[in-house]
Amino acid sequence: MAKDLEKECKKIKKENKQLKSDYEKLVSEIALLRTSIVSLSDGDFNVTIPQVDGELGVVSKSVGVLQATLKSLIKDSDMMNKEGAAGNLDVQIDSTQYKGNFSDITNGINSFATVIKETFLDINDKLDKVSNGDLSVKMTKEYSGAFNVTKTALK
Repeated sequence: MAKDLEKECKKIKKENKQLKSDYEKLVSEIALLRTSIVSLSDGDFNVTIPQVDGELGVVSKSVGVLQATLKSLIKDSDMMNKEGAAGNLDVQIDSTQYKGNFSDITNGINSFATVIKETFLDINDKLDKVSNGDLSVKMTKEYSGAFNVTKTALK
């Protein structure tokens, strides 16, 4: 009976060691993932996301997908800014590569770029006619805000 009890104690000690090891690994993985998430929330999209297993691995993978999506959104936004600054108003972000609210963001950027483009085209058309002697030209499209100021100036 004493041998059986001793054997059972050794088994329990071994299991406890394994549980302690698993617990320490989990705490370490959570700490690494937490650090990465904090870095992401501070705007560091180049942080390394730890790859872990199990349920925490699902969280880790999702954070990695979020990171990749944000990087892509920044890249596309930078492209729109550079092209717009260079006078290329024909560019658009491919919104189909984004899901949910990310798609809403890209659609908003594209809509703004379209309004800018259409306004410039309208102004250019009217100025071209004026430069060719047609002083009866009027801007008839409806504009808001600063765009309306330009419309009013060209009346």
